[in-house]
Amino acid sequence: MVLAACVILTTILLVGCVSPAQGHLNKGIAYYDQEKFDEAIEEFAEAIELDPEYAKAYYHRGLAYWAKTECDKAMDDFNKAIELDPEYAPAYNHRGWAYHYKGEYDKAMADYNKAIELDPELDLAYFNRGYLYMGLGEKEKAISDFEKCIEVSKNPALTERVQEILDELRA
Repeated sequence: MVLAACVILTTILLVGCVSPAQGHLNKGIAYYDQEKFDEAIEEFAEAIELDPEYAKAYYHRGLAYWAKTECDKAMDDFNKAIELDPEYAPAYNHRGWAYHYKGEYDKAMADYNKAIELDPELDLAYFNRGYLYMGLGEKEKAISDFEKCIEVSKNPALTERVQEILDELRA
């Protein structure tokens, strides 16, 4: 009887910990992972409607827009995420990638640097900055960032890809 009461109480507490906005964010991420970007955008928009100050919802919607090559909408959402949470490193990283794509390399570099400053373990920020350095012809800086990416990454696919790039740079 006591065990059953504990299970029920734990369930109530866990369910109560997820806000409706968080629930829509989670659904949106699931759709995003399935490459159902329109559905993901709808879920992220619901999360934003429920909580207009929810930086992660703007960030994730930005990712979905980016995946659909709606770059201006993605940039707007990355900007809003940063406005709402100036300490949210992934938003700087992805806004940096958007600037990079647009050829605004100084802004891209500033955002990659900020992302790394905020989260020194953010592997994609090192990857993206290394990629920018590579494009700018700064081979040694690119190699350094790619090595750091491998050092901090927990993503085997990313590590493998970065190692291939390093092998090409060193050849």
